Amino acid sequence: MIHWWHRRRIDRYFAGRLDARGEAEMRGVLGRCAACRRHYQLHLVAEAATPAAGDPALDRLWRGIARAAGRPQESTTSRRRPARWTLAAVVAAAAAWLVIVRPYRVADPVPRGAADAASGPVLHIFRPRSASTAQPISDGRIRADDGLLFAYTNPDGAFTHLMVFAVDESYAVHWYYPAYEHAGDDPEAVSIVQTSEGVELREEIKHALRPGSVRLHALFLREPHRVLEIEAMIRDVVERPRRRIHEDVRLPIPGSILRSELLTVEP
Repeated sequence: MIHWWHRRRIDRYFAGRLDARGEAEMRGVLGRCAACRRHYQLHLVAEAATPAAGDPALDRLWRGIARAAGRPQESTTSRRRPARWTLAAVVAAAAAWLVIVRPYRVADPVPRGAADAASGPVLHIFRPRSASTAQPISDGRIRADDGLLFAYTNPDGAFTHLMVFAVDESYAVHWYYPAYEHAGDDPEAVSIVQTSEGVELREEIKHALRPGSVRLHALFLREPHRVLEIEAMIRDVVERPRRRIHEDVRLPIPGSILRSELLTVEP
């Protein structure tokens, strides 16, 4: 339980919601807890892989200085809206999904930049490149043993929830968000915030994908929907008509936006 509290405090720090006392206590724990340092480093690599304007690290430093001095917390760089998040359980499940959390040190982050508001909500997909960097998946190819990192931009405040999942050639559905850990569970879409800058989703997620083709979907919603409802739609729209996953499909959810990308899984 104590480690859960320390992890929660680190999450609050990166979301800009930790006060000066909590920040001082967090740094003291980092000096003596290797697991907490790994969780802190995971935030850094996700932040480095996320499109954003300005310098978030400088923003955090300024907030800390302002709190210590008792002054209003203003920033000379970008103002990032704190993300709302839920802490997903890290569970190994042979028939479901597996979250792999690894420590990273950010040395050479990928390019960052604000999103074009006219393009609407977008999912950004990355994979670890080394122990210190992540790279966008730009060639449509991943390896079967690749873990994936995700971020989103959402300039339209009408979209409040997100679901990320892949459908393979056998019509099996692999869930990234929300976490679908046990057959029969029915979790709902994760909450997202309105922002033209990137918000990281923090976990590196690895599925046991078979070599071949998969279509990765990002479903942006105006209200929360649930996993079993979406899987039933996929059966009706894709599996029963025996449509190839190379086809771009739409789900019957009024007002939603479904972004998808065909990926090739290599051994």
